[in-house]
Amino acid sequence: MIQKFNIKAEICIHIKATDYKASLRKVEMKKREIDSQIEHIQGAHAEIPEDLWESKEYADLLEADLKKYREPILDTSITICVAADSEEVLEHRATKIRSAYEDINFIVERPIADQLKMYMHMIPSVRNMTKDYMMPITPMTLASGVIGAMHMLGDHEGPYIGTTGVEKKHVFLNMGLACLRNKSASATFYGNLGTGKSFNANLLLFLNILYGGYGLVFDPKGERSHWQNDFAIFKGLISTVTLSPEQSNKGKLDPYNVYREDLSMANELALNVISELFQISPTSKEYTALLEAVRVMDIKSRKKEIIPSMQAMIEVLTQFSTEDELYDTAKFLARRLNLQKSAGMSHLLIGDGTEDAITLDNRLNILQIQNLKLPSPETSKADYTSEETLSTVLMMVLSHFAKKFALVKRPVFKIILFDESWALGKTTEGVKLYDFLTRMGRSLYTGCIFNGHSVLDLPTEGIKNTISYKFCFQTNNDSEAIRMCDYMGIESTERNKEIIKNLRNGECLFCDLDRRVGKLRFDAVFADVIKIFSTTPTEGGQKEPTQNAVEIDDDDLLAREVV
Repeated sequence: MIQKFNIKAEICIHIKATDYKASLRKVEMKKREIDSQIEHIQGAHAEIPEDLWESKEYADLLEADLKKYREPILDTSITICVAADSEEVLEHRATKIRSAYEDINFIVERPIADQLKMYMHMIPSVRNMTKDYMMPITPMTLASGVIGAMHMLGDHEGPYIGTTGVEKKHVFLNMGLACLRNKSASATFYGNLGTGKSFNANLLLFLNILYGGYGLVFDPKGERSHWQNDFAIFKGLISTVTLSPEQSNKGKLDPYNVYREDLSMANELALNVISELFQISPTSKEYTALLEAVRVMDIKSRKKEIIPSMQAMIEVLTQFSTEDELYDTAKFLARRLNLQKSAGMSHLLIGDGTEDAITLDNRLNILQIQNLKLPSPETSKADYTSEETLSTVLMMVLSHFAKKFALVKRPVFKIILFDESWALGKTTEGVKLYDFLTRMGRSLYTGCIFNGHSVLDLPTEGIKNTISYKFCFQTNNDSEAIRMCDYMGIESTERNKEIIKNLRNGECLFCDLDRRVGKLRFDAVFADVIKIFSTTPTEGGQKEPTQNAVEIDDDDLLAREVV
């Protein structure tokens, strides 16, 4: 509470513990004393004072707690030290603090004669020099008074990312510390459109590169095309790969080009691509024909008879024997795959094995793909159009570059940023990638950021439990606010839901590595960085910053804060 006043004040708590048995004897003696006083007053037919009844009630409660929990009694003295540049300001601050505590039924004394002794209390290692203000309380009572005693979020080291609390305490974040503490360095950004999710996910990636790390961004909306030219500080350190319908990009996403050095992985990805593209069930004849084609192609490639590719897969399917019961099925599959070569963006998936492979060796690598028609997150998979199905398949193949990027051993921390990450959870292969990165990223010294819209984007409960850093931005949906509270580990009270619903642009609730939850206001600091990250268009065609630089008064306390 004093921190929220944002004045120069500190609290010192002196504690002297008395063990359980001695504490119980002490309380029993005190109860006898109180009972004796009450008996004496009753004998005189006088009215028993209210404070004596309260003392008896408190002693009874204290005795019950001691017998129940067998805890010690803490003789506690709480001292508040206030500082100011002038006596007038000092008097004003002291009066303000006393009034605030008295409003919530805490009596604050200000003894003139003991000022020097009480000031000495504030010096570390100096014992309690006054016994007049000692209170016997239980450990539970003392602990309940210091929950949320300070606003602490993030880490003690790493890049500066923003502020928390009305005192604007600086927040630092080093995602790589999670790996060093044997935890997953994974983060999620959820909330409404236009609340600053992409902006601040970009900020975390940028800071990691600035501090010597590596980065990979999946940019399905093409919002980062200008980075290579506009980021003067990263000149020569950014590579942008943009895949378009042009024939020059044919086969760039062929599974056998993605995993040119690993035939088994390429075969697995090819099976998943074709299955997702044509909605083939693993129990169908079509899937059996694909498995047979993969087996034959594996044998031929090891004998150097063919170059592994999707085009080679088509040729193998057409060469099934007419006596094979799968002949008609294989021929139909080959025809469908052949037709995909001239069907818009599908030609990206079908190459002949001679195409140049995509490399991700620069400090910051951006993967873009044009003309993606990603479905709405609410759309059922069964209701996808052919364009939407193809778009999710392309995203699935693109995501495999993340796995390759993570597997490259580097002595510095790597971050992979997935924009529109909800699309990953719509495919079997995407769920596998989620699981791989969140679980194995720790040992690979790699972190991942999933930028989506809803907590429901996380495909499984197991994956949800591996997320270390949680950023929840503003939402208008009451059900989503409840899910966010549960996801962050705080109570879904009306107050907490209102906090989430009333978050401003660039603000979020942040759950850090130590499970502390608080309101974080991101701060990109530099105007040129804010301009580059901005994704909000204006009437003049320019982009305006999505990051507020205005002063905003914080704030409501969360129903549960963890220190």
